[in-house]
Amino acid sequence: MQRSRRPRSFVAAVIAICSVTAIAVSSAWAGSARSSADSEIQVTLGKPSKFSLTASARSAKAGEVAFVVRNMGKIDHEFIVLRTPIKAAALKPRAEEPEKVVEPGFQVELEDVEPGHRVTIALPLKKGHYVLLCNIEGHHAGGMHADLTLK
Repeated sequence: MQRSRRPRSFVAAVIAICSVTAIAVSSAWAGSARSSADSEIQVTLGKPSKFSLTASARSAKAGEVAFVVRNMGKIDHEFIVLRTPIKAAALKPRAEEPEKVVEPGFQVELEDVEPGHRVTIALPLKKGHYVLLCNIEGHHAGGMHADLTLK
């Protein structure tokens, strides 16, 4: 059975259109999140080491919280926000997947944040303790987590 192939120029055009659309939507969302958020937290993934997650603040104002997530590493990461009294380093391994941790108080997940990409997400968050983490197998154990307190 022979498959028909689209011309490379067609494929390149579709990729270019999707890229421009994604950048425009991301930029528009990032701009609106910054202007209306009560707090903005810069989150860096994969730098200075492969399994680093660094937040620009350990505490911030509750309300609309914008997370500007940048993957500065060389591999894909994810970004998860949990609302839990448990400290980030004390999260327990999953029984069925011991290379990952349980996610009590799950709020949001950004999957597959690729190297070099930046994603902004704004969430309405109440006062309390939050954990920011990457829960790809072995990443939390490697140090990809941070505590955040919203006041």
